[in-house]
Amino acid sequence: AIVLSVPTQSLRQVCQQLHDCGLKKDIAIILACKGIERSTLKLPSEIVNEVLPNNQVAIFSGPSFAIEVAKKLPYSMVLACQNSTLGPKLMSELQQENIKLHFSRDIIGVQICAALKNVFAIACGIILSKKLGCNAHAALITNSMNEIKTLYLAKTGNANIDIDTLLGPACLGDLVMTCTSLNSRNLSFGFKIGSSNDSFDVQQILSEGKSVTEGFSTAQSAFNLTEKLKIKMPICEAVYRLLYESVSIEDTISALVN
Repeated sequence: AIVLSVPTQSLRQVCQQLHDCGLKKDIAIILACKGIERSTLKLPSEIVNEVLPNNQVAIFSGPSFAIEVAKKLPYSMVLACQNSTLGPKLMSELQQENIKLHFSRDIIGVQICAALKNVFAIACGIILSKKLGCNAHAALITNSMNEIKTLYLAKTGNANIDIDTLLGPACLGDLVMTCTSLNSRNLSFGFKIGSSNDSFDVQQILSEGKSVTEGFSTAQSAFNLTEKLKIKMPICEAVYRLLYESVSIEDTISALVN
């Protein structure tokens, strides 16, 4: 198996390189990417299926700050795979003493949660920077869950969504962690924007980070996907318009809170 944890916007290029190198079809691709491709509005698994159609795909996702993983602190993750033979085999290989690993067959739902939580973390960072209180913060996280469900339903076209996905580590767990800690790149990005009093330079703030802030790209992709699917996701729209259409922080906060 190969683990790909590159930024989602670079995933297609990496997969094409693997294809050109003659990657054998019996090698599985484990994706730790979290986002939506800007040019195609596709999830990471859909990109792999397009470029490497003969390779099985699994998703590895959940609340896991890298620094805590490196310190061997306990954490919980989800492995999503639709292949009944490959899934248990990968579960066995990835299991460690400090990780509680959950298995799922819901690769679409897990990826939607993983992508959107970064956008919502930006919104939460803005709310926290303005000291609008725990009530507003909790309401924003709750509404974020509703927007995940909205896209989940629209993307799968199935009213019988997997409640275990929504209430599990890959959704509720990751959303809570990413939207409440300044260790989150996306939340700290939103916090810096909210602290700048409308004089912020998005590219400058991004350049100050040591790694990729996935929520910036995903905000645009998610907004375009909602337009394509004809659904309403006000938080995603507010973050997109702030980052790409120069809507003021004051108007953005009004949209997030109301």
